[in-house]
Amino acid sequence: MNSKDIKQLLDAFYNGLTSPEEEKELKEFFLNGNLPEEWLAEKVIFERYLNITEIPLPDGLEERLTEKLSAHIFKSKSSSMRIYLSRVASLATVALVCIGIFIGYQQKREPMLTDTFQDPMEAALVAEEALLFLSEQLNTGLAQMKEAQQEINKINHIVHKQLND
Repeated sequence: MNSKDIKQLLDAFYNGLTSPEEEKELKEFFLNGNLPEEWLAEKVIFERYLNITEIPLPDGLEERLTEKLSAHIFKSKSSSMRIYLSRVASLATVALVCIGIFIGYQQKREPMLTDTFQDPMEAALVAEEALLFLSEQLNTGLAQMKEAQQEINKINHIVHKQLND
């Protein structure tokens, strides 16, 4: 085996992607007495990984872990149910407040479509006056806008003239 193959096998081993046959190849390589010096540091690390599997597990570990996991799962289920119920209660509260505001607003609001004039001729005169006032204000605004546009045109002419000189 060359160095490149060993490096690839070690990378796969450290990532947990090696097969038992590949691990056997690595073990044979590192147990070889004629190990190149570049692999001596790697040999120590590899041997430590191999020795980890020999550590015995304490008695009753599986039962204790199962018990702890079951308790945690039950606790998380009850917590998630509490969170769900509090969210539903919050949404219901918001909905009730919105409905209350809407109903209160509807009761206080006066009807919008009530006649303010009994005589249709008087209503027409008031509407005509309002339209005349609106027209005057609009004409005043348009005149000011026309003056402003003339000033802008003068400024643009001056700037254009300065840039071309």
